[in-house]
Amino acid sequence: MTRDYNKLSCLTEIENSDKIFLLSEEAAKYVSLSPQNLREQAKNDPKKLGFNVVVAGTQVRIPRIPFLEFLKGQS
Repeated sequence: MTRDYNKLSCLTEIENSDKIFLLSEEAAKYVSLSPQNLREQAKNDPKKLGFNVVVAGTQVRIPRIPFLEFLKGQS
C-alpha cells in the first residue's frame, strides 16, 4: 500500500490551521474532485458532497472543522 505523504502532510496542516474556511482548491484533492467540479456540485446540489459548504454568488467556502470530521468519518 502506497501512502501519499504530501496529502498527509497537507491534512496535518489543515488540522493545525486556524482558518475557518477552506478554498475549493484545498478541499478538492481530498475528495478526488477537481476544484471546478467541487464548486459546481456545491452550487447545484451541495448535499451530494457529504460535507457542508457555503456558497455566496460565485464563491464557495468549506468550513474546515466539519470537513475534517467528514474526512475522518465523524459526520
